[in-house]
Amino acid sequence: MTINATRQYFPRQATILLIDDRVENLKPISDCLRNTGYEVRIAKSGIKGLKLLEQLTPDLIVLDVMMPEMDGFETCRHLKTWEKTKDIPVIFMTAATDTSNSEAKVKGLSLGAVDYITKPMQVDEVLARIKTHLHLRFLTLQLQQQNIQLQQEICDRKQAEVELAVQTRRLALRSDIGLALSQETELSAMLFRCTQALVDHLDVAFAQIWTLNSQDNILELQASAGLYTHTDGTHAQVLVGDSIIGHIASQRQPYLSNDIANDPNISDPEWARWEGIVSFAGYPLIVEADLVGVMALCSRHPFHQTTLDTLASITHEIAVGIERQQLAQALQDSQRWLKAINEANPNIIYIHDWVERRNVYTNREIHTILGYTPAEIQDMGNQVLSILMHPDDFDIVWDHQHRIKYAQIGDVFELEYRMRHKNGEWRWLFAQETVFKQNADGTTRQTLGAAIDISDRKQIELALRQSETRERQKSQALQEALKQLKRTQAQLIQTEKMSSLGRIVGGIAHEINNPANFIYGNISYARTYFQDLLKLVQLYQNTYPEPTAEIHQLSEEIDLEFLVEDWDKLIQSMQIGIERIEKIVRSLKSFSKLDEAQLKPVDIYECIDNTLFILQSRLRAEGNRPEIKVIKHYGQLRQVTCYASLLNQVFFNILDNAIEALDYQSATRSITITTELSTPNSTLPPSIIIRIKDNGIGMSDKVRQHIFEPFFTTKPVGRGTGLGLAVSHQIVVEKHKGEIRCISALGQGSEFIIKIPIILGASVVSVLNY
Repeated sequence: MTINATRQYFPRQATILLIDDRVENLKPISDCLRNTGYEVRIAKSGIKGLKLLEQLTPDLIVLDVMMPEMDGFETCRHLKTWEKTKDIPVIFMTAATDTSNSEAKVKGLSLGAVDYITKPMQVDEVLARIKTHLHLRFLTLQLQQQNIQLQQEICDRKQAEVELAVQTRRLALRSDIGLALSQETELSAMLFRCTQALVDHLDVAFAQIWTLNSQDNILELQASAGLYTHTDGTHAQVLVGDSIIGHIASQRQPYLSNDIANDPNISDPEWARWEGIVSFAGYPLIVEADLVGVMALCSRHPFHQTTLDTLASITHEIAVGIERQQLAQALQDSQRWLKAINEANPNIIYIHDWVERRNVYTNREIHTILGYTPAEIQDMGNQVLSILMHPDDFDIVWDHQHRIKYAQIGDVFELEYRMRHKNGEWRWLFAQETVFKQNADGTTRQTLGAAIDISDRKQIELALRQSETRERQKSQALQEALKQLKRTQAQLIQTEKMSSLGRIVGGIAHEINNPANFIYGNISYARTYFQDLLKLVQLYQNTYPEPTAEIHQLSEEIDLEFLVEDWDKLIQSMQIGIERIEKIVRSLKSFSKLDEAQLKPVDIYECIDNTLFILQSRLRAEGNRPEIKVIKHYGQLRQVTCYASLLNQVFFNILDNAIEALDYQSATRSITITTELSTPNSTLPPSIIIRIKDNGIGMSDKVRQHIFEPFFTTKPVGRGTGLGLAVSHQIVVEKHKGEIRCISALGQGSEFIIKIPIILGASVVSVLNY
């Protein structure tokens, strides 16, 4: 393997820490890893390895089990409790004699190790295992990095939402002020709505507006909202040039301060401290070089630049509104001056006649937003909506017409819709309408509306929705990758465990079989030899009926008559015992073939019975707990084409869990096994259904929903890995194209239902092989 091949699975030079107390073990593996392109660091004891890890963060640790002072298991336990190293994969390195101890291997895996390497080592196997676990490590780190990126994108999206909210508030403020300026016919009411809009949308303590009495050269307070709503008192009239308000009027320049408690131009800083006011913003209201008033705002927090930009942009609108009212009052020609004000408004202002179904008035702003002149809108007549409105929004307009038909003057209605620009583009408009003229019967004849272009806001909302969709898709992909990673890890661990178990069980069966065959083969000879000796004794007794005293005494001591009578019973007991041992050996040898991958017809009931035979010691009565009764309801079908060794694992896992569930029950304990054929169906192959039911403690719905997930377990640490049912699900569903499900409730036991095809077709086998 070359360095480039190594980086195919890990995008940088991977660092591997070797911990072993013997130099003869370290040198060959370290040389091999360095030649492959890895950076290798060495520690000659577990304590030195932990010390080295204070400065080093390797990508993988190869750890010897047998070491003085601190063995590999204790070292691994320290690694997994240390935040810095708990996620680094650990591979145990141990002698072949040590791996025969399955408890030691299970202990290592339960401590968090990912694999075992057996000494003497096979170089290709070692490199392959290290490469696999480095690849898994890289996928895990990549997943973590993608999660960080996802969090950053979420932060960016939230920032965009904040900016959108600010923009929306500004649009709402402009809309409210625009409506106040266009709807109110009385100056004080119009300005109060403006100040109230400033308080509502800019989060200020209070806002006030003065108008100029040019004859007396004084400013008269017209509206106040927020902390103060009265318009009388010391500030009701301010001489131009006097105090900060009069100074703004005389200088015709805005005045801004974010520390008014220490501002020498503020006349009453003690009042500011008492009320908690920290900032002040004042603007002259000027229309075409003529001063018409002053607007002032006070806040309990500093003004942000966005707020100041908003205030600067609306002062002209308010100034124009004041001028409109003053001109209307002076000239008594409200219609002409209303038109003048509307033409200066940055929003579309229109009057719609619901009887004639056309706009009888539209300001010039419609040309800026939709590209049509007011004259072109008039020429469209009652076709204006059918020509300009988006077809999907007609229902909105009809619903709006129905709501506004019986509205009262002063009622305000809002709606959003799309209109076609003269260049063909669709523009989103936000409109607010109120009754402008009524028919004799009180129904609405004309409405006055103000509409603003919110296309930019809609585009931002669309972009946010698309971004949310993309992020959701990324999250789903990450979850699927994590799920696949867990399944792969579970399969690796379970395969290694079951392979070790098969070798151990097979070895035990072989060792028992040799002496058992010896005994079984010699029983018949022992019976024959004894019969021959018995005939000889009887011949002696017939030939010499009077035995000597010594022979008579020995016959009394050994109770010759009982010995002759009991010998056949003894031989028969030995025969039964050796046949039972032979049956145990056959069951063990059948169960030990866990790596057998051959698909063949098997007796499914023999598989179940062999598994029960292996678990027989746990089914017997023990202490105060009665025996577990196994009730069998087998059907007539016996032969099933399947992977027998894999189904043995499924039966073993389910029956083992059932026995553990019954450990907590002292009353009658039973396991019921039922088999049946599936209902004939022309579209589905015939299947056998195997039900394994216990009367144990059962499980909750919350637990039942997760039992087939890898590494999910309710057992204490060290008693379960959460792999048994996950692997069983994989064997039944993926390997045999079957089904497995569980029915359970607390206090009512559990029932596992397994359904597999009777014949697994040859065309499917090639796809299903591991």
